[in-house]
Amino acid sequence: MKPGAGAPYRCRPSDHTCVRLESEECPLSYGSSGDPNAIFFGAFATLNPADPETNSTIWAHRLALEELSGDSMDGLPGPGATRRPLVMIVCNNDASVVETALAHLADTLEVPAVLATLKPSDLRRGFEAHADRDIFYLSPVVSTRTLNGLNDNGRIWHMLGEPADMAPTYVSLLGLAEKYEKARRDVTTLRVALVTTTDAYDRDLSNALSLVLKFNGKDLTTNEADGNYAGFTVDTTDPQLLDIATSIVTYRPHIVISAASESFTQTSGIFEHIESEWDGEIPNSENVGRPFYVLSPFNAGDLTGIKSKINAFIRGATGPTPNRRFVGVSVAGAADLTLQNQYATRLRTRFGKDAYTDSGNYYDATYFLTYAIYGAGTAEPLTGSGIARGMNRLLEGQRFDVGPDLILDVQQALDKDDDTIELQGTLGPRPFDPKTGGRLDEGSVLCFSAEDSQVTLKSDVLRYDRGSNELVGDFPCFPGFYP
Repeated sequence: MKPGAGAPYRCRPSDHTCVRLESEECPLSYGSSGDPNAIFFGAFATLNPADPETNSTIWAHRLALEELSGDSMDGLPGPGATRRPLVMIVCNNDASVVETALAHLADTLEVPAVLATLKPSDLRRGFEAHADRDIFYLSPVVSTRTLNGLNDNGRIWHMLGEPADMAPTYVSLLGLAEKYEKARRDVTTLRVALVTTTDAYDRDLSNALSLVLKFNGKDLTTNEADGNYAGFTVDTTDPQLLDIATSIVTYRPHIVISAASESFTQTSGIFEHIESEWDGEIPNSENVGRPFYVLSPFNAGDLTGIKSKINAFIRGATGPTPNRRFVGVSVAGAADLTLQNQYATRLRTRFGKDAYTDSGNYYDATYFLTYAIYGAGTAEPLTGSGIARGMNRLLEGQRFDVGPDLILDVQQALDKDDDTIELQGTLGPRPFDPKTGGRLDEGSVLCFSAEDSQVTLKSDVLRYDRGSNELVGDFPCFPGFYP
């Protein structure tokens, strides 16, 4: 028996029971679910309950989905002359509902694959809870050492790398910030605060930084003994963000380094509380009392609050250059931006000029998953283990790019069993480690320019060069920071 009229559904293969695709935790679905040959997979995003479809993550997935399984392609070729349309079910990645959402995907819908935009700890718990379901997980976001070391039989892969990949960029960026702040403040010694959380990614990042960060010519341990370094940790089960921000303000650091996720930049988060609690000083760049911020790679994906605050400072006539207190570490984009620029054009054409284009990792992930499914073949029922074998066929061989122009060429290249290709996405040629499913990231620097009272985010202004162990590029946001 089919679910209610008009509701998208799947008649699952194990018992032929027809079940609704959507649920309270998974409110969206896209694709021709009524086709008997449809391939179903899950996806996660941070959804706004009032308007869940207006979402940069979903738009990136949808653009790829429409190119691969829209009117022009109708999905993947199947046995004979059949087509296999792709159907995506989107769930909320809020930690409070992830467990229920994954149960819906794994147990109710029996999907073979998930685009897992989840925090590493949520992904690990979800994989372990449903390990018997043989699901392939492709995360468009970051990994951790724990995830990369998990005994997952090759069924967890990541489009981005581990936190430790970003540590060299932090080291170089702190060196620049130290010189800048000492000159700006006319001091010889700085105080630095490092903010992290108990989240797995944040913890890995702060642990990596604690081993390599130096300032005042000393490591963190020595600076701490001198009273010039303090670490602050947010317990994600009981955040107490105002209390931590107040402690930071009391410490009076010259530089605040974020190794924290959303608790730092969210509305009423640590950054906002620091600024509001820092009494008696006008928050502009000429007033040297307020701290200089180094933002985290996670913060780089959520800069709305920072940008709004800088704009508010300008509108409040508190100074023309508040942007000079902010830089950030981010994952570097591709050195050759051809694919990224093409993607950005198509995304804005499809979803409007305000679509967030720094989302190629989600677009790439949809292509990698789809081609891995195709590479798994049709000789047996589609499983996560089969998709994992298909994923390994995308790592080495003739190069093909993601995007609508080469879909048929990729399929033809994968038609022969065991033939392989090298699939390159908008992120550029970052190799996967087939043993862990992870990738090695390159770090870059972001900043904010303020011209004619307009604040503009500038990404990839400096890139970490592993050959020279330094940041290279052009820094356009304010003078005196980069040679």
